[in-house]
Amino acid sequence: ASGIIKCLPLILEDNEIIESLSLAAGADGEGIDLVTNKRIAEFKFSRWQDKVANGSRKRQVFADLVSLYLNVRDSKKELYVYNADKVLSFFKSEKAQWKNVLSKSGGLDKRLEKFLELNNVKAKYMNEIFIISKVKVIDIDTVFLRL
Repeated sequence: ASGIIKCLPLILEDNEIIESLSLAAGADGEGIDLVTNKRIAEFKFSRWQDKVANGSRKRQVFADLVSLYLNVRDSKKELYVYNADKVLSFFKSEKAQWKNVLSKSGGLDKRLEKFLELNNVKAKYMNEIFIISKVKVIDIDTVFLRL
């Protein structure tokens, strides 16, 4: 919660109005951390560990990307993370199938599958979902450099 609060003055644009802000685990409403009249955004403040799999972190950050992608708002979609280079490298993987990554997502995999079918989109791998999502990944460290 405090991380999001610290980011807000650094990322909000002139005349940008906060419509919804989730500062607790398990976001209510649309399930999005920040909703404004110009953007929707998710925040992940965990740092990925070197020399370990980071499986849970990977699943969670990909689930956030998919949640942003599935959101029907016609707004900028942003994902604020630490280790953006590692997250982007993970998202660009041509080996990981999105169904496997979302297998423990509480039904998000089924929502994505239905959405893809309804929109006649063929995507098997996670990198394909990342590309079509048009979610911008932003490193939180670069945001805090603006202080």
